[in-house]
Amino acid sequence: MSQGAQVHSIAVLSQLRAALLKFGDEAAAAMTEMNRAAARTLDWVADDQAKHCKAQVRRGQDQVAAARTALARCQSSKVFGQTPSCREEQVALAAAERRLVESQEMVRTVQRWRTIVEHAIGEYQGRVRPLSTKLERDIPRAAAALARMGESLDGYLRVTSRPAQAVFDPSTGSPDDAAVERDKDKTRFDKTVERNTEESEANSPNARDAI
Repeated sequence: MSQGAQVHSIAVLSQLRAALLKFGDEAAAAMTEMNRAAARTLDWVADDQAKHCKAQVRRGQDQVAAARTALARCQSSKVFGQTPSCREEQVALAAAERRLVESQEMVRTVQRWRTIVEHAIGEYQGRVRPLSTKLERDIPRAAAALARMGESLDGYLRVTSRPAQAVFDPSTGSPDDAAVERDKDKTRFDKTVERNTEESEANSPNARDAI
């Protein structure tokens, strides 16, 4: 035989529902910002830095070509019938070649970091996907269950708060129809509260996991 619900404060259910929805909104906003930050990082590495390093390689190639031309011009010239040492041109060519090698290495470094960042983003997305599912599905379900519980309990209190009257009319000895209906209403609300409580308990593990 079912017992009456022990109702202490319906407002707590409303507060819990509001807190749950607030958590869902804030968590979803945080995940959206994290996804944007991850996308910005990948764009910076894969696009901005890649373009910069490739431009540096092209610039280095031009500088090497210019340095070689200058060295060849120097070596083909004569000063008082003798070939100059062309020391400055040799140093300039060596420096240009060194910068070109460094730029080419930076291109390879950016490519490695692109792979690292893509892998890290993939791992992050895989880890937060269950939370995303809970935010989109389980929290709204839990909030809806809490709302139903609040409505049922509110109706239950309205029924049980009515003044108690005898089920039988003393003057006639016959059943009091209004009192009988109130008793039926109370029984129906008791069953509704029990059903919504069971549904809430079934959904509550998901809600707890989401939080």
